[in-house]
Amino acid sequence: MKGNSNSKNKMKTKKIIFCTALIIISIVAIEACKTYYFRSNYKEAIELMHETKNIGAKLFLKAHFKNGDVCILRNSWKVDTVQNTVSGTGTLYDFNREITFQGNVDIPIDSIAIFETNKKISGSETGRLAGLYILAGVDVAIGVILHN
Repeated sequence: MKGNSNSKNKMKTKKIIFCTALIIISIVAIEACKTYYFRSNYKEAIELMHETKNIGAKLFLKAHFKNGDVCILRNSWKVDTVQNTVSGTGTLYDFNREITFQGNVDIPIDSIAIFETNKKISGSETGRLAGLYILAGVDVAIGVILHN
């Protein structure tokens, strides 16, 4: 009798495990078939980035935050090196790419992982690099003179 009872318990346990696994696999399969519109919220920005006609009039700066959020600044923006921010008019998306804010934004540069743009950024770095080149040249010249 004990052997028969143990085999019935094992059969029930196997059925429970099988049914549980079947339910979990069914739920995963249903969720996998669900359509996600991850990029549909980005439609306007994607069109902006991929249009090549008249690209000079459709500038953008895309700031990827370290927490997964993204901000797209359109047409113009400015970098404030004193306050360490980038500001302009744009759209802020959360990590699910849903719009959380539109309008004037100030972005702390420290919170950004990477910037993307279709505009060649020119600024005061050219003058800084020229100064470094001059100082490096003077340093080499003094080193050569003192070595001889």
